[in-house]
Amino acid sequence: DGLVLYTDGVTEATNRDLALYGEDRLVGTMRGLLGAHDAGALIGGILKDVDAFVDGTEQADDITILAFKFVARVAEA
Repeated sequence: DGLVLYTDGVTEATNRDLALYGEDRLVGTMRGLLGAHDAGALIGGILKDVDAFVDGTEQADDITILAFKFVARVAEA
């Protein structure tokens, strides 16, 4: 289980054609990263996809992502 918080700068990141990154792409990216070993890897994967999408287009807004991932511990007997 986990929680991902992000600013609108993620979903409103634009490419050269002025298309928005969007929530659907963000959700798809996160689904593809479900096996990420930690929250840092999840954030890194999202940022990598946003960077690929914008392809060098100047950033117009802040991009902030905060993620938490719950890892269950097995109790020792």
